[in-house]
Amino acid sequence: MPVSRPERFTVVAPLPTHGEWRRVLAIDRSGADAHAVVLAHVPHAVLDDPARLAALVRDVEAAGRLHHPSAVPVLGTQTLDDGLVVVETHRPGTNLRALLDAGGRLPPDVAVRVAIDACGAVGRAHTLDAGDGKKLVHGAIRPERILVGEDGGALVMGFGTGAPAEPADDVRALAAVLHECLAGEPPGSPPSSLEEAGVSSVLAAAVARGLGAAPYAPSSPAALVEAVVAAGTVASHSDVAAYVDAILPPGEGARGELSRALAAAMGGGGDAEEISPDYIVEPTDPAVRPAEPTPEPMPRPPSTRPGADPAGV
Repeated sequence: MPVSRPERFTVVAPLPTHGEWRRVLAIDRSGADAHAVVLAHVPHAVLDDPARLAALVRDVEAAGRLHHPSAVPVLGTQTLDDGLVVVETHRPGTNLRALLDAGGRLPPDVAVRVAIDACGAVGRAHTLDAGDGKKLVHGAIRPERILVGEDGGALVMGFGTGAPAEPADDVRALAAVLHECLAGEPPGSPPSSLEEAGVSSVLAAAVARGLGAAPYAPSSPAALVEAVVAAGTVASHSDVAAYVDAILPPGEGARGELSRALAAAMGGGGDAEEISPDYIVEPTDPAVRPAEPTPEPMPRPPSTRPGADPAGV
């Protein structure tokens, strides 16, 4: 008598969508130890377009080779319910969009720390050959696709979607996220003045360069990091974590509900997916340097604000 195989994935809860991409938190029971993953359902518009589907498969393969502490690992694709999902490792934390919705704009040093981490992941991606003469590009960086982990380190989600974009588009998107974190709203056309929001002129100019505002042109994630580090203080990850906990306390709201649902699905353990404690991505990390053979070293961030109230804006 044949033995039925258990389903590989057990859906735990829905997650916020990323554009046309429907996402769910699930338990993957395919290995020796069950672990939490995120399933991103490939939109029908991509499945029905051979060129877009080929680009997605190409980028997922490249994203599987992206190893950086600020990039959520992409595990591959899987057919599911007559469709296709991209499988990512689950990392517990707070979505940057939820944080902005709850608290408005971030303290400048917290915003810069988030941007440095995100730039590290994207800069590393741009060094990878995705095939067809293209580098691995994210193509859809927004606050919704940045996660602030429980230790305060920021992680970029959603690599490997096959988005038609160039590296310069990622740089503009990173600068746009930083602008929104500082001003509480996305940049307009032309971008609104950050100095009116109390941002220093040096940091405002760095964001303008990243956005490609005239007379500037976006350069690279590494150049954006160098510019924002020179503009002032950078928060530590512990400062960021304390700020997040003050705005969206753990155990409350959607954050608490998701944690409890995952703990119940894992049989009460809840800690199946450990996060590495080392999420500090210094500007001297090769991930945020240009890809030239002999890159210039980047400056280290200035000292963080000791004893500051992380919840104060």
